[in-house]
Amino acid sequence: MRERIREYLELRSSAGTAYVKYSFMERLPSVRSIVFDCDGVLIDEKTSYDQVIREVTVRLVTLLTGFEIAESAIPSEVIYAVRSVGSFNNDCDTVTLLVEWIVDMVSEKNGKALQERLEKLEGKTVKEFGEVLKTHQKIGSLDEKQVVEWFKQLERKVSPLEGTAAMLNEVESKLGINSKAVATAKKILNYPGRYGESLLTTLFEEAFYGSEEASKLRGSGPFFTLEGRLKNERLLVNMETLERLYERGFRMGISTGRGSWETWRTLGRLSELFEKEACIFVGDRVTAEPQNREKYEKPSPWSLLEAVKNLPSQGDVLYVGNSVEDYVMFTRAKDYVNRILFGGVYGQDMELAYFFIESGADAVIPSVNMLPKILDLLEES
Repeated sequence: MRERIREYLELRSSAGTAYVKYSFMERLPSVRSIVFDCDGVLIDEKTSYDQVIREVTVRLVTLLTGFEIAESAIPSEVIYAVRSVGSFNNDCDTVTLLVEWIVDMVSEKNGKALQERLEKLEGKTVKEFGEVLKTHQKIGSLDEKQVVEWFKQLERKVSPLEGTAAMLNEVESKLGINSKAVATAKKILNYPGRYGESLLTTLFEEAFYGSEEASKLRGSGPFFTLEGRLKNERLLVNMETLERLYERGFRMGISTGRGSWETWRTLGRLSELFEKEACIFVGDRVTAEPQNREKYEKPSPWSLLEAVKNLPSQGDVLYVGNSVEDYVMFTRAKDYVNRILFGGVYGQDMELAYFFIESGADAVIPSVNMLPKILDLLEES
């Protein structure tokens, strides 16, 4: 870290410290376009996706095991540790791992009873699960301290995999998640799969959009009665930030795992400042082709390369992301297009800032709203 930090100019402000690589300062005049990730850069996912992860995990654990757990027993740290692997851009993957882990823990103490319960659920359709969730009997509640400790164990086991981009099945193997109960639970979740076919996909989408809105979007259902967390989303980026970048002549695109509908809904008037052809939504592709999701989902470089392809061919492109998988995707995209630079947004997470610096990111900033100020300062110098 000490050696690497010497390659950066530090710029301090009330928002935090930005780290700008000296080599980036030399290439800055050639940057003509900017591609943004959404969650954690433009939009605050903590008010929507993070809450959906907790809600769906709780509902599925209760359904599968009969034991209720509290949303508060799922620490943010375990969610971020799983994401930091670099291949969990789809939050359904994160839910899968969290649910499997608890099922595995419960099976150690209640293996026979749990297996009998799971076998009764196996083979049911999503429509049938809508009724099951209303009427199924809970056995009881798991001690919150015990559940927190289980998730802390998962966090410790997953942390060494940071930046490896190991896929879900590889992580399952490395963690030793291979009990009979988990195998049966996976059949019940039927993930990956389409809305209305996969229990996990359907429950997640209705928990995010709201059951009625999900039904309108997908043309079937609804299967549950969920209010949805999408309405709670808030923006991280300011209108002034994007307007200043637009006025400076930057062409702007998006590379995100989200779908287009919810992204434009949350961005509102800000959407007018983006080049629509350069806005690539992996969620739309995965909804249409769930069997090909590894081709499209981060850290696959597909979405970033598609965005860059639809921006001016002259000059460099700055990609702004906020996660390990964003950086891994960037490195893979550079194998095809060498004119891409990386800016990492770290918020208040200094461990993430150190990861970006150690990895050699071109710029590391606390907030996307600091970007115009940095560009102004660098031009003046």
